[in-house]
Amino acid sequence: MGINGFLKKRKESRFFEAPKISATHIKQKRDAEKPNKKEKRAVKYANSGTATFFTPNVGSCGWKNKPSDLIVAVNGKDMKNASGKSNKNPLCGKMVEVTNSSGKKIRAKIVDTCPGCSKGDLDLSPAAFSKLAPLSKGILKIKWRYV
Repeated sequence: MGINGFLKKRKESRFFEAPKISATHIKQKRDAEKPNKKEKRAVKYANSGTATFFTPNVGSCGWKNKPSDLIVAVNGKDMKNASGKSNKNPLCGKMVEVTNSSGKKIRAKIVDTCPGCSKGDLDLSPAAFSKLAPLSKGILKIKWRYV
């Protein structure tokens, strides 16, 4: 093979044919890279503490409540009115999602302040507490977030 043959081979080797990719292949690859919407995303809970229960009546939000209502009293520090005397609190009426240590969840409405609770703690109505554990348990470890 002379110099001409060598140059001819070299020229041919510089160019290559790209593999043919179909539109279907591209769509499949794109779909595989997208997150699956059906997969459950991890829920982030901003608060954790203990849950107890109380007998509701008229709370610091100014509403009359019953033991059968799914309601919570938020600790004074998170409620930002440790005195428990504010029915104009912006948290009044907001919903929280509460999860116990075994993963059971409830949603309940904020209607009161728990002045004796520490930061992160909630006081639940008997109806709300009993959805997470028997009332005889008395105290639960919880995580919770505003929803």
